[in-house]
Amino acid sequence: MSVFDRAVDAARAGREAPALGYLQQFLDRVRNQVKGDAADVAAREALVAAAQPVLRGLRALDVSEG
Repeated sequence: MSVFDRAVDAARAGREAPALGYLQQFLDRVRNQVKGDAADVAAREALVAAAQPVLRGLRALDVSEG
């Protein structure tokens, strides 16, 4: 199971803190490991851009629930 899958499973189970951790791990790995030509950079940026709103939403939910 991938880190991203774990993040999704944790979020679905209402466990925001673990989901945040897994999603942050996913983003860190994408930023550090996806390198190469322009297409690779574009893919990396697309993945990061797609994950950022989810990360913000999970953080807001985690804060609102204390």
